[in-house]
Amino acid sequence: GAGGGGGGGRKAVKVESDVEDEAVGGKKKFERKDIKHSVTKLLYSPDGRTLVAACRDYFLYVFDVEANYKKVAIMKGHSTFVTHMDFSKDSRIVQSNDAAREILYWDVNAGKQLANSFDLRDTEWSTWTCVFGWSVQGIWEENTGGEQNVLSVARSRGGQVVATGDDNNMINLFRYPALKGSHCKAFGGHMCPVVSLAFTEDDSKMISTGGQDSCVFQWNFSGGSDSNR
Repeated sequence: GAGGGGGGGRKAVKVESDVEDEAVGGKKKFERKDIKHSVTKLLYSPDGRTLVAACRDYFLYVFDVEANYKKVAIMKGHSTFVTHMDFSKDSRIVQSNDAAREILYWDVNAGKQLANSFDLRDTEWSTWTCVFGWSVQGIWEENTGGEQNVLSVARSRGGQVVATGDDNNMINLFRYPALKGSHCKAFGGHMCPVVSLAFTEDDSKMISTGGQDSCVFQWNFSGGSDSNR
């Protein structure tokens, strides 16, 4: 597992590896204390070799998992804190959104920002959780139910649909990619904004979490045609 600390002072990224260590009676644990600000987002690369931590100082910190989580790069470019991140399937590129609705792209191996997004038009993404981007431009249109702010996004593992959670307490299901003019099916149940979404590995279920309602919902998902709580 992985998690980020809050509060004041120096912050730590804590991770637990799959390496057994008899000296400590179980799995090795690595704790990095060289981050000065709280962590807003953590993301492992698909190949498991890289961990990216987005922090409140607006930077992305890159850790080499196989080198005991050594910090290998600090990527700077956002004007505010990062809210969402996704890796490309080849574990080379990260896309990130921030609270100012900015979309940036990063070469993780080089530790630098990629300025020309057009060059990335054919990139295959391992996940899609970013709320802004070409593939989800249709989720912000008024036909999704009027004025609303999209807080969370999750593409199904098979890539057929994408779900969004908004501050009207609704979950909206679109065909993927959700381009301009896309229509959705809306599902209610939460009593507060939907802050997180995720599909299970086999796409048979989707999990949603609310904020202040402290609820976790499990939804049945069948082939992208219909869903029921």
